Amino acid sequence: MAGDISATMRRHSPASRFGEGSMTERELGSSLKGKIAATLIGMACAQGSNGEINFASPFVDDEGVDLIFFRRGGSGKAVLAQVKSRTMQSKLLSQGTFRVQVRRASFKPREGYYFIFVAFDESGKGLFDTLWFVPSVDFEKKLAGQTNETVLVFQSRFSSRDMWEEYRTSLQELPHRIAQIL
Repeated sequence: MAGDISATMRRHSPASRFGEGSMTERELGSSLKGKIAATLIGMACAQGSNGEINFASPFVDDEGVDLIFFRRGGSGKAVLAQVKSRTMQSKLLSQGTFRVQVRRASFKPREGYYFIFVAFDESGKGLFDTLWFVPSVDFEKKLAGQTNETVLVFQSRFSSRDMWEEYRTSLQELPHRIAQIL
């Protein structure tokens, strides 16, 4: 299964410029890993749109927003995104399953608010090419039957036909999807 996962990876990594293995010299905390993944997503969208899409990161993450995307020149619209990431060191991910939890207490679905579920290889190889771009309103509807009172669980495989298939996209396609919204 690991071979299949490696095939979905591409080197979309500004981090790889810092030298092979530089991110593995010390253990990264989950907060730092999340910030790295969000920054790489933002940079990929800015670059992939030839600078038409810009992004900002809130100073405080108390609304579940990691990135704010907006069109250069200002259309007045914005896409708010929470980035949920996993690394290759995750046991489930190494078996081809992407799984994350979203705390119900901090989840406030609304128009213009999206989840970006992405995996990355912290050894410097960067983000996986396959990711999920899910409107928060759809996320809530699809998981309405989950009974856990504290978390909602997103789980999918990189090539499966499941309820998340329509939201699966590539890192190269993500800027175009965001631009359509903006």
